[in-house]
Amino acid sequence: MRTSILAALALVCFAAAARADDTRPPQILDVRAGVRGSQVQVEARITDETGVLSAVCHHRSPGGKVEDSPMVKNDFDDVFRVSFAGGAGTEYWIEASDLLGNGPAAYGSSSKAFAVGGKGDGGKAVATASSVNRPARSRRITFTVTVFVVAMKSDPTL
Repeated sequence: MRTSILAALALVCFAAAARADDTRPPQILDVRAGVRGSQVQVEARITDETGVLSAVCHHRSPGGKVEDSPMVKNDFDDVFRVSFAGGAGTEYWIEASDLLGNGPAAYGSSSKAFAVGGKGDGGKAVATASSVNRPARSRRITFTVTVFVVAMKSDPTL
């Protein structure tokens, strides 16, 4: 019983140390948007060290009311997709947060939205969006393992 409690404690300490390294929001890459029929389709590769908690595509018709559509992750890779009613010229931007609450990371914003092109291209900017160049980060996991040795006597009354 004591051994299992100590093992569980060691696992909790290991998990906390590994998660403490993730202080960055998710990365939003390879964004593509296009119109198919009367539907706008947006997809993006969104990655994070601990996992993506949520990804939302904000969209509006030019000058219209903003609507939010949750993006759904593909089971096989890190591609998130969403489809909603709209056409060429629909403006959109994406926000994502990770499991530890880092974020939101943004691809565009309400004042720097992207307009959907009619031919499945990546969209043209309605306003310029500056990208943040972050230095490469090494993947480092630090953990501490504490081993407890419990000596038990052969006395059955213990």
